[in-house]
Amino acid sequence: MTRPVVALTTLCLATLVACDGGTLPPPPLLPPVVAVGVSSDHPGFGFNDEATSVHSGFDIDLARWLGQHMSPQFTVNLIDTAVDERIPGLKDGRLQLVINTFSITDARRAEVDFAGPYLITRQGVLVRTGNTAIRRIDDLAGQPVCASATSTSVDELSKVLGNRASIIPAAGGLECAGKLVNGEVVAVVGDQLALYGYAVNRPAELDVVEGLTFGSKENLGIGLPNGSTELCEKLTEKLREFITSGAWNQFFESNLAAEGLQPSHYRPEPEELDDCE
Repeated sequence: MTRPVVALTTLCLATLVACDGGTLPPPPLLPPVVAVGVSSDHPGFGFNDEATSVHSGFDIDLARWLGQHMSPQFTVNLIDTAVDERIPGLKDGRLQLVINTFSITDARRAEVDFAGPYLITRQGVLVRTGNTAIRRIDDLAGQPVCASATSTSVDELSKVLGNRASIIPAAGGLECAGKLVNGEVVAVVGDQLALYGYAVNRPAELDVVEGLTFGSKENLGIGLPNGSTELCEKLTEKLREFITSGAWNQFFESNLAAEGLQPSHYRPEPEELDDCE
């Protein structure tokens, strides 16, 4: 005698129509606990202190801000993610979001979606403190230069120097910084702001070459699984709020402030964020 009731209840849930004639709210776009892929070796952006297991950085602060301001709110589960695991992690479901100095490119858009940008930068050059020999990009020709193997920096430097580029690939920025300090390379190339993070963390050893940028503009965005248009639109709306509310300025100042840096050079215009596709 109870089977018709069970069937009707199942039908109501399946069609998102309440049995009292109303419409059930749509399911949330994100689970209550969201796995966010972040960097563990980028001071200023995403850094995991091995002694305390405490994460810090602009990307970390943004992830937590989103968790508090999205509707419904969610708990952030920070997952240390290497640069070459960002796209695979989104594809196989290990990660729901990636906030990890993730440059938006057409090639990457073919595999994952992006919301943003939330920060704009260019390619820059990191050298040992006191090195005055490198002032132009041509000064790197034929010199051993480190870059993260799967970063856009490899392609950008190759475009500028062609076969004169001598690139030493590494698993990540922290490894590159170590090679630089140890004298294995003369410079590190990467997103300029990310390089400032290393320089601020080790001012006696590392320095960003002032005024030297190259390559195309780097738009850092939030990576999403492919086909997440509705989630992308919600995140884009929140990123506009993030930029205009003062939170962007606060996080930039606390994580990326360096002498001479102008925040306005790196802050996107809120009404010029990318459309979701």
